[in-house]
Amino acid sequence: MLKLLLRYLAEIRAYRPSQPKPIRKPYSWVLDPYLQHLRRECELAEVTIQRSHVQVGSFLESLGSKVRRPHLKSLRAETIEGYIKRHLKDSPENLQVLAATLRRFFRFCALHRYMRTDFSGLIPPVRRYRHASLPKGIEDSALERVLGAIDRNTPNGARDYAIMVLMMAYGLRGVSVAELLLDDLDWQNSRIRIRAQKGGKEVVLPLMDSVGDALVRYLRHRFNKTPFREVFLTVKAPVRPLYSVVVSRIVRNYMQKAGITMAGAGSRTLRHSWAIRALANDSPIKSIADVLGHRYIDTTFIYAKADLKTLRAAAMPWPEKG
Repeated sequence: MLKLLLRYLAEIRAYRPSQPKPIRKPYSWVLDPYLQHLRRECELAEVTIQRSHVQVGSFLESLGSKVRRPHLKSLRAETIEGYIKRHLKDSPENLQVLAATLRRFFRFCALHRYMRTDFSGLIPPVRRYRHASLPKGIEDSALERVLGAIDRNTPNGARDYAIMVLMMAYGLRGVSVAELLLDDLDWQNSRIRIRAQKGGKEVVLPLMDSVGDALVRYLRHRFNKTPFREVFLTVKAPVRPLYSVVVSRIVRNYMQKAGITMAGAGSRTLRHSWAIRALANDSPIKSIADVLGHRYIDTTFIYAKADLKTLRAAAMPWPEKG
């Protein structure tokens, strides 16, 4: 009740909540100027900066006491190699992004003499080959466990549940969820608009009852006195839209709570699960491409490798010994 009262007083401007002070970490002395460098000199997108914040912050956190200014200068190659080896089990996509992020960070540190050596050459290139791997999804029972791990009775849980249902229902990317606007929800005609991503195309889809119910439940908790039109906002002040990297982190956290430990589990897993399930239910590949927002149907054919039902029908009998 006290929280509701304070929120109401803040809305009518009778009470001004104190702004929380930014949390200072032992490595903020190097991370903060690096993020400013990405924002000002490199002019990177905010979502890329936030991803770098998470990945570089995790690396610096792993250094423990060695992250202090005098110790960072004496950092050894063995420490960095050990960190990379611990992440070799991640998916190739995650490794590729991590490698690029760390290389950029090490070059920055060497340029500004935070480190005596430029360690960017220690990060090996991560090769990726088109169609070299199977898309990985999870079964319906696992998806139900993920939803069951969310407490829908809290503002945070109501938001996260709506995010998860939205991604499971339409196979959305994390960035599509983060950029979903209130104007994209056509309640009168029961439709939802998904904006184009990665050179794809915009999609307008029927608004499923389960998705609409989850969104309505969350919107009752959503902070209204805000200029942001994005649907999903942070629950705690300062209120702002969620970044796609935060959406991915939400998905990973609930998957871990549900006991799903597969490598690379996250937003992409939900997207793959949707496409694989659609193929198993005999949905045409063109319809799947339309829902996923693929401009070219060739992009969607990667999921045909996971269509075990059709592959079994095409399999040749195993030759017997003559």
